[in-house]
Amino acid sequence: MPRSRENAWWLGRPSVGRRSGGARVSDLKLAGFALQARWLWLQKTDQDRAWSQLPIKTSPEVLAFFKASTYTMVGDGRQALFWEDKWIHGESVPDIARCLCQFVPPRTRRRQTVRQGLLNRSWVQSISGGVSMQAIHEYLALWDTLQDIQLNDQPDQTVCRWANDETYSAKSAYSMLHAASTLFLGHKLIWKT
Repeated sequence: MPRSRENAWWLGRPSVGRRSGGARVSDLKLAGFALQARWLWLQKTDQDRAWSQLPIKTSPEVLAFFKASTYTMVGDGRQALFWEDKWIHGESVPDIARCLCQFVPPRTRRRQTVRQGLLNRSWVQSISGGVSMQAIHEYLALWDTLQDIQLNDQPDQTVCRWANDETYSAKSAYSMLHAASTLFLGHKLIWKT
């Protein structure tokens, strides 16, 4: 079945190619990042998929791009991860208390939901070991920040920053990865030869 030009955006997106002076050939590495991040999006937003609970191996660049591209609007706190997701006014706990997070076991960071962490302030019990002065300072700042957080009956919602409809698409992510591209003024002369 032949692919339509709209469906095969990764084969050469005219607006990106013209704007940056390219030959309408997309950057396959960036297209791969956008497509891999789509798997992370589906894992986060569609819990009914059979593979949604399985770990997905991605490069650190893809994971960093996904984390920069999304945040969580907390509802009931059952899906958002307390220590990992950006659920505190668009920030994550490591954004607020990076040093403090070093005193939380990795398994807890990967599993504790916002609901579990806020219930009876059990996030405090997740911290172990002798903490530093910087970690104590961050602990107090986090304590103050969490005073305003209220859960409700709505499910948590993961939101994409780059799309108007707030849902992730590989096409909009690929466009965002090219946002810093600059125009190469001599591109017309090169492609005429």
